[in-house]
Order: sequence, then structure tokens, then C-alpha cells
Amino acid sequence: MKPGFFSYVKILLTIIFLALVAIPEAFAGCSISGNGGNPAKIEFSVPALDVNNDAEPGTIITTLEATSNSISVSCSANGDIWQGFTVLTNSDLRTDNPLHDVFQTNVPGIGFRAAWANNVNAQLTSGYLITPWHKGSSIVNRGYVYPIKIHAAIQFVVTGPVGNGVIDTSKLVADWKYDNLVIGQLRFISVPVNIIPGTCDLINKNITVPLDDIGTDDFDVNNVSPVVSDDRFSIHIENCSQDVKVDYRFTSAGSTGITSNNILNIESGSGMAEGVGLQILDSNNNVIAFDTEYTVIEKTTLNQNVNIPLKARYIKTGNVKSGLVNSVATFEVYYR
Repeated sequence: MKPGFFSYVKILLTIIFLALVAIPEAFAGCSISGNGGNPAKIEFSVPALDVNNDAEPGTIITTLEATSNSISVSCSANGDIWQGFTVLTNSDLRTDNPLHDVFQTNVPGIGFRAAWANNVNAQLTSGYLITPWHKGSSIVNRGYVYPIKIHAAIQFVVTGPVGNGVIDTSKLVADWKYDNLVIGQLRFISVPVNIIPGTCDLINKNITVPLDDIGTDDFDVNNVSPVVSDDRFSIHIENCSQDVKVDYRFTSAGSTGITSNNILNIESGSGMAEGVGLQILDSNNNVIAFDTEYTVIEKTTLNQNVNIPLKARYIKTGNVKSGLVNSVATFEVYYR
């Protein structure tokens, strides 16, 4: 073997090795056009949620939908598509819920699910529902331009016995990636959502209130009569959950007509009285205005019963004519 042969081989191998190391790795190199080069972001502002603590699993508390701005994405090479929740995992999945792909939040009894799609309306059904971070079966192709406009829908769902709390919405975020580039985002811009469980049982949804007979001499200088109802005129609720605020209001909708915001009209017709209306009073004889909310109690104790005593009186509205008096007032009770 001639001198210098080994040296030649060594140099040759070194050159080949360096050449292999120097070969650049190919990336898709995706880029965004439009929206300032930012991803197609959907930001939900979630209002406070009211939910009964005895609601069955699978009960939908609220559904919200939104659509992102439009962007275009182009890639310089083929690449994978990734998407899904970036914090929620399969360990958060509630497989016992009647609805598909519901994930448990940090608040007991409250679950969350979401769906999104590009350039179509996302449905909260299989194929659109968001799952934890994963690689999709499709890829992006070199040289293609992809129009992106994401539509998303979210739901908060009952998963079991509901507890009070604040939902940490930072754990509900999701991303959509074309290779190494985030092209879609699901985010929340609201403060954390307050979940207020609780309700009460309304004992009588229909209340009949007998009224005393009066004469024209019973009206005072303010054209109102004495109270003509008895203790049967009250709204009674029982078995309240803990920390429930109870409000009520009388509504003009469903009533026999309202005058001056606080006079309940009576029915007209043959044999009916004329020239009078009714006013509803609270226990302190304050006149109740229709379509106005009144607070009964700010915070109940567990299993508390609450009574809302009310009164009724006549008020002159014109020339009084004797006859029968029939009237209907509709009330609503709110648990918050």
C-alpha cells in the first residue's frame, strides 16, 4: 500500500461527513396573510351562569357561538396539522355524561365542551368537537393557500352535583396549528365565570285572592281604599338552597293591563265594575310597580322557607260604577 493512502481515505470520509451534517432540514415554513399576520382568534365573553343545583347531568346551561376574522395561510413545504385543547387532557373527559366530549372544569358539577370548523358553521356533534391536543389525519401541502375563517361553539354543561365557584377559563383554551405555526385560537376575554347554584320551590304558582266588598264612601282623599285582601295573598317558597338571592316582580305581560306603571286594570264587560283599578302593596304598604324587581332576601340559608306577604287595595280611575271585579296579575320569582 502506497504512502499517503490512509490519509486520503480519512480526508474523503471527513468531507462526506461534513457534507451530511450541512444538509438543511426542510420545514413547512407557513405564514399568515391578513389580520396583521395574527392567527384567526375567537374570543368568548362568558356571562355569569345561573344553574339549579338539582339540574340533571347533561343539562345545557348556556351555548355561545362566535366567528373569527379571515386570514390566509400558505406553506413552503408539506406539514402536519395539529389542533385541540392545550391544557385539558383525556383525564378531564366525563365519559359518564349524556353529551359527547364534555370535559370537567375546576368547578364541581360544571363541564365544558366546544366545537370549531374552518369556513363552515361548527356543530356540537362528532367531527367538530374539540379534543385534547393531537395530530390530525390531514396535512398542509406545499404551494397551497388556505383561506381560514373559524366558527366555534361552546357549551357549559351540568356533570353532577353543582358547587359554587369560579371557572378558570384559562384551562379551556385551544389552538390550531399548520405545522409549526398557530393559525387558530380559542380564548376567553371575560373575567372568570361565577357559577351560582341554587333554587327554591315555589309552592303555589296560581294564587286566588278574594277581595272585600267596598262602597264609594270607602275611598279616602287620595282616592284609594283600605286594604281589601287577606293573608292568602302571599307568595310562598320553600327548601331554598344555601346562598340564594331571591327577587320577584309583577309583569305587565300576562296581566289584565297596567295604568301608570302601578295600577292593575280590571276586566270590563256586562256586570263588571267600572272606574276602579287595583294596586298591589308590600308588607310595608309600599305600592309595587310593575316590571320592577324587588329583593326579598340577599342570601338564604340551607332549606330556608321564604314568604312574600302582599296586599291589595282599590284606587279610583274614573266615575265608579258598582259590579264584579276580576283581574289577573302575573308574577315572576328569580333565584340568583
